[in-house]
Amino acid sequence: MSQHTQVNLENINVTNTIISFLFVGLICSINAVAIERYRVELFDYGIYETVFMKYDNAPNTSEGKIERISHKKLLRRTEQIPGKKGTKFGIRYILGGAQQGKDVEVLVKVMHSVTVDDQVISKANEWLTTKRIGRVSFDGWKFNTDSELIHGDWTIQIYHEGTKLVEKSFHIFKT
Repeated sequence: MSQHTQVNLENINVTNTIISFLFVGLICSINAVAIERYRVELFDYGIYETVFMKYDNAPNTSEGKIERISHKKLLRRTEQIPGKKGTKFGIRYILGGAQQGKDVEVLVKVMHSVTVDDQVISKANEWLTTKRIGRVSFDGWKFNTDSELIHGDWTIQIYHEGTKLVEKSFHIFKT
């Protein structure tokens, strides 16, 4: 290989390194814009009373559906949730951003651990929903069946375009 060819290869390596740094910087800038574009204020959390409206399909949940509800009334602000059928817990939050009134899609994840064959496994139920910027939103969980009554820590997370906006953990206890 001639000396001239080696110099060109070194220049190419330097150019590739510079391009890589610029690309990483661009990706970090894009993520920073996404985080700044939407912010979340946790309004309240705990045990709620709600009014059922209808079911929506949610294939990535244990029941394959979620309840659409209205009238969300906070009964008790707490992180300690009794594990019994009918209990409803969750978070209310306000999605903030430059475009007040705009609807945006968020991913809701409700996570908890289960023990299978003496191994702790993390389980997630998730669904997509639409929220309006500037309006109080609610997401949570209702224990409908005995199989859902898994005691331990449960976490509700809200994501937008892959960025986690808010997270709140609860402890489910035996009653």
